Amino acid sequence: MDTEAKRKGTDLGVPFWFDYLVEDGAKVAAIERGWMNQSILADGEMPALNKVYSPI
Repeated sequence: MDTEAKRKGTDLGVPFWFDYLVEDGAKVAAIERGWMNQSILADGEMPALNKVYSPI
């Protein structure tokens, strides 16, 4: 975890698990955008620890 903001807990808890994918950058960005979009559809907002979002 690279920043203090990402290590701090939220009302949802604290982060503790990360998956690593070995893919090219464009593929990884597309996968992450998909996860963020799923969160927006399910919860109506961005994931708690994702404050920056680019739809491109």
